Amino acid sequence: MKEEDGLTQDDFEDLLDVLRQGNCWIKLSGPVPDRQGQAAVLRRPLGRALVAARPDRLIWGSDWPHLPNGQRDTGELLNLLADWAPDEKNRHRILVESPEKHFFS
Repeated sequence: MKEEDGLTQDDFEDLLDVLRQGNCWIKLSGPVPDRQGQAAVLRRPLGRALVAARPDRLIWGSDWPHLPNGQRDTGELLNLLADWAPDEKNRHRILVESPEKHFFS
């Protein structure tokens, strides 16, 4: 997250506070690469912070068909989730429990 993109660390901390309170749902998905194509490395701390804050309020989305260029690999994107949520219980929350609760409860 870069301030030149319009977001500050304070903005992200505010988002984490809202998430911790359980007042929102956040869809995790494949990050958009920055100008140098560095999406995964630059976004790792953000993804991990979201998972650490409240995995039960996160939902995964593959963003298929990966518009606008359609060139993203879904396996690559799922590997990002494994990186952001290395704990299997948290991945299960994000992939199974949270969508069930959010969409079907």
